[in-house]
Amino acid sequence: MKEVPKRSLYWDLELYKKFYEEKYETPATPAVSLVYALNKALELILNYGINNWIRRHGVFSKVMNELVERAGGRVYPKEGWRSNTIVVPLLPEGLTPAEAKRIARERWGLDIGGGGWKIKEKSVRIGTMGWYEEDTVYRALRFLADLYKAPKELADEMFKEYLSNV
Repeated sequence: MKEVPKRSLYWDLELYKKFYEEKYETPATPAVSLVYALNKALELILNYGINNWIRRHGVFSKVMNELVERAGGRVYPKEGWRSNTIVVPLLPEGLTPAEAKRIARERWGLDIGGGGWKIKEKSVRIGTMGWYEEDTVYRALRFLADLYKAPKELADEMFKEYLSNV
């Protein structure tokens, strides 16, 4: 910890450790609501089972990536380098990230991120980590099918694969 430059009082872990050891308290008022939210989130994860939780994210990412590729699109990065927590489809020619985000929100009720890095003008980012209800997974698949002009049946097939693996 000592080798990392301090960025803020709030995340100064050395200071937190010192206060805990000397006074058994925090150096500043903690964001209590965030602590309660974290506790609830960890309770959900532990009740679900940590391995099941990790698998769930992997399956969500896998079916999203597979749908894009089967619809003729491309995903960044290449197979073997992908994350279980985010899907980055390269958008069809002529579609901007802003337009894709608008379609996601207006047609499918989804909030997604704009592209990033060197491909920010031709991609979007879709998070797959968190607690997503089945209808959200289905809408995300339908959104991608919509973007790539793929038949609804492809989204249905990928959704069935998701359900059978989580």
